[in-house]
Amino acid sequence: MTKPAPITLKQCKNPWVFLASGFCSGCSPYAPGTMGSLVAIPIIYVYAFFNLPAYLWFTLVVNVVGVLICAKATKELKVHDHGGIVWDEIGGMLITFLFVPITAVNLIIGFALFRLFDILKPGFSYGRNFTNRNHFVPTKSPYGPLEKTVLFFLF
Repeated sequence: MTKPAPITLKQCKNPWVFLASGFCSGCSPYAPGTMGSLVAIPIIYVYAFFNLPAYLWFTLVVNVVGVLICAKATKELKVHDHGGIVWDEIGGMLITFLFVPITAVNLIIGFALFRLFDILKPGFSYGRNFTNRNHFVPTKSPYGPLEKTVLFFLF
């Protein structure tokens, strides 16, 4: 199976693809998942100034609505599990930083752990991919608690 071409800026004119590609960060031909994770950092930083219930609701909405967004983008791209769909990176990073103090050090370590676990795909986090009406819907949500645990014991 050949690797699909990166998402193009032309494809990002579709609002579902624009959102699912992490505001076009998934268009990167190199490490689109890393680019999507980087997009999450300023979002996390801004929401850290809100109270905990607001952060929780925002994280829930991003992850739940992300299922629809990714399904619509997958249908539009006509590619199952396109690497440029990075909305799940944003949702997963939000989960990673739940209840974690937002400092520069924590953001760097949390980002590194998130990318490490996403690349290694440990066996105990196998529930990452599921199908919704024949459309692939990615989610990194199982990784969030893993990184949170490591961050908790580090700090």
